[in-house]
Amino acid sequence: MIANKQWFAHLATYFQVKDNILISHFVEEFLYHIVPFQSSMIIVYYPEHRPKVLYQKLNPDRQNNINNYLNSAYAFDPFYQRSRALKEAMVLRLHDIAPEGFKKSKYFESYYRLTRVHDEINFLVPLNNKSVLALAMERSEQFKKFTSNEIALLRAISPLITSSLESYATSLNLNPAKGHNHSFLHLALTNFGSSILSPREQQILQLLLRGDQSRDIARKLEIKYGTVKNHRLHIYEKMDIKNQSELFTIFLAAFDKNYQKLKVNPKADILQGFATK
Repeated sequence: MIANKQWFAHLATYFQVKDNILISHFVEEFLYHIVPFQSSMIIVYYPEHRPKVLYQKLNPDRQNNINNYLNSAYAFDPFYQRSRALKEAMVLRLHDIAPEGFKKSKYFESYYRLTRVHDEINFLVPLNNKSVLALAMERSEQFKKFTSNEIALLRAISPLITSSLESYATSLNLNPAKGHNHSFLHLALTNFGSSILSPREQQILQLLLRGDQSRDIARKLEIKYGTVKNHRLHIYEKMDIKNQSELFTIFLAAFDKNYQKLKVNPKADILQGFATK
């Protein structure tokens, strides 16, 4: 088999995907037979709105709802975070881009672990409207992780995948999904806990929500590890919670219930008036 980028780039000029039926054949038959996977999804990331799912074939063992991701959990997804500054099409593996301590993060414990995904690769393709199209290929816990040879092959055929996804995008209505404006989520993160926490506690809270561990926070803020632990204890006491997992869960629940407040007051704390118990 000829497997270099130039050959696949040439082949891409003959390979156009223009509708949902063709994209399902492309993903489930063509791509699957090159590198097998158990679940797949095509999603579009917008600069100012929440993501929109265009195609999905998910693992039936999945223990959470994709709507949880679309409502707010996406903000903590390493693939989404990488898409925010994407300049060119890329093939990325979660293992290579996830932050230190990802499997201890609350995004992982409260959301990603429940997807039952063991390994994930994304093709990220920037589009002309400043959005990014992502094709996710996932393997569940029962299967081996992607090998280095499989990843190399996917990178070799990336011009074909990129061209096909771009062609698919031109046939779609890529208007953002209805729902909250994406900027509300970032406002909520910025102001979360401001009604009851000190400025330093809120600074640490921001890092906790993004999955940082106490030692990482101490290094980033150039303070002692013990100081971070004390602040963390005070945060939990003030919020009447026991751990970082509860913190993440409360943020998502408070956002879903109270994000409308941000339309009236962009500096509102969505935690205010929200019962944590």
